Amino acid sequence: MRLIKINESFSQVGELTDCFYSFFFMEEHLYSVHRRHQLFSYDDWPKNESDTISQIILTKYQGNDTKKIVSEEILCSGNDPRVVSDGKKAYVVSQGALHSKTPYLLTFLPEKRTFSVTLGS
Repeated sequence: MRLIKINESFSQVGELTDCFYSFFFMEEHLYSVHRRHQLFSYDDWPKNESDTISQIILTKYQGNDTKKIVSEEILCSGNDPRVVSDGKKAYVVSQGALHSKTPYLLTFLPEKRTFSVTLGS
């Protein structure tokens, strides 16, 4: 396992922030998925799904350099992405966004197909 520190910053309530990065290789390129969301106060959570911005972002990098972004796109709305990859394909699991009726999402890469899933025991 390798730890990567991209940058360190502070955000104010109401600002968009990027967090919860998961890095992986696919088709010989370095990628990441992460959460981009609008910060809200711990005592004033959004009341409706439409008041919440929480996106899962797919980023492709040039070589292994996390400072050189080739592309960035929204995969879906959600929280806390996790990823597994065999180097050719990747599978991203994320929780549904706050107030969403979708508990979990599964995204297949490189196809970029997202499905609602239920995880059970």
